[in-house]
Amino acid sequence: EDLRTKQQLGYIVSCGVKVLSESRNLSFVVQSSTSPAEKLTSEIFKFVLNARQKFLEPITQKEINSIAKGIILKKTQPDKKLATEATRNWNEIATGRLQFDRREQEARALLTLKKDDILSYWDSYILGLNNGRGLLVSEVIPKQGSASSKLPPKTFASKLSISNKLL
Repeated sequence: EDLRTKQQLGYIVSCGVKVLSESRNLSFVVQSSTSPAEKLTSEIFKFVLNARQKFLEPITQKEINSIAKGIILKKTQPDKKLATEATRNWNEIATGRLQFDRREQEARALLTLKKDDILSYWDSYILGLNNGRGLLVSEVIPKQGSASSKLPPKTFASKLSISNKLL
C-alpha cells in the first residue's frame, strides 16, 4: 500500500514469500512507467528497513493472535477440490520435503507465535544479510521514456556496495 498508493511508484506493486526448494525468498516487484529503477530499488530498501518500526513494533499480541486464528482457520479447512489436494501433495513430493501434514504443523506453530518471535525473525532473516543471507536485486531499465536511466554497473560487487549503503 505504501509503495503503490502513498508514493505512487507504479501501478504494479507486489510483495510475497516465494519457496524454492529449501530457501524462502521475500520478493518485491514494482513496475513503473514514470520512476527510474534506482528510485524503485531505493524505496523498496527504505520500506524494508522501516517496516519493523512502522508495522511490527506497534502490533499487539492480541492482534497477532487474531491474525493467527484467521490463518489457522484457513489452513485447517479441508480441500474443496481433489485437484487442490493433489497439487499440494505433489508439491511436497516434487520438492522432496514430504511433509504431507504441513498445514497442520503450521497451524500448531501459529498457536504459540509471540511478538518477540516475529521481531527476532525479522531481525535475523530479513535484515540479517551478514548472517550468511544473500540479497539479489534485479532491475529492468527502459532505454527511453521518463523511467529510463543510465545503466548500472554489471558487477556483483558494485551492486552489493550500493545495497550495503542503503542497509
